[in-house]
Amino acid sequence: MKTVKFAVYMLLFGVLFAFISCEKVIDINIKDADKKLVIEGSVANLPEYNYVKLSYSKGFSSTADYENASGAVVIITDENGNEFTLLESEPGTYTNPALIGQSYSNYSLRVELDGKTYTSSAFLPGSTPIDTLFSANLDGAFTGGGYAAFCYFTDKGNETNFYRIRTYENGIRQSALYIENDKLRNGIFTGVPLFGNSFSLNDTAVIQLMEVDEKVYTYFKSLADITNPQNQPAAPGNPLTNISGGALGVFAAYNIQSDTLIITD
Repeated sequence: MKTVKFAVYMLLFGVLFAFISCEKVIDINIKDADKKLVIEGSVANLPEYNYVKLSYSKGFSSTADYENASGAVVIITDENGNEFTLLESEPGTYTNPALIGQSYSNYSLRVELDGKTYTSSAFLPGSTPIDTLFSANLDGAFTGGGYAAFCYFTDKGNETNFYRIRTYENGIRQSALYIENDKLRNGIFTGVPLFGNSFSLNDTAVIQLMEVDEKVYTYFKSLADITNPQNQPAAPGNPLTNISGGALGVFAAYNIQSDTLIITD
């Protein structure tokens, strides 16, 4: 049974490998350039993922720590005109406990800092539940060994869907970046092998299936292309931001579904 399951996983790997990229520690401003504001904004169905983080970029060759951006005015507005002012809960991080993202809703962001205004918008899609999680021992395989997790879900056939998958190992967020769309799998049962992270026996793996809109998908796809050594262009640029006003980063709306897997043979 294990041999059959492993063979199925390897077949999936061959089909889906093109959709998987590894994200190392990222200097979001790939080019050495003037310092810019970096915005990491998130609206989600889970309370802990509603925040805006502000910092200043550093050059690709810089070894300095990121500088948090304090003193900003940060407002998120939903499609019904409800405004949520986010206050600085810690340096560079802005939150409002009343803000929780709702499915199939539009959100807009406005950040005012140092006399400049930055704006963005994002759509929070519906949810796609995780159907099944598996693990497989890859020792002796060409992937480098260890254990891999596999995430299965059924895409919604009546709409176009875009996904980001995020993984945690024993409570620690992992760095691999998984980006998916349903162009070739609309409405079908889909398996994604998460080979970007290697787990160990008895690890606790938390898998988050995050549905996003097309602009957010495009941002993370461009980020994956930049950070994947196999796709690295001769003159790397910055990821394709959805923020207007000259800032880097992304304002994303996530519908997050999570499940937990204990890594076993």
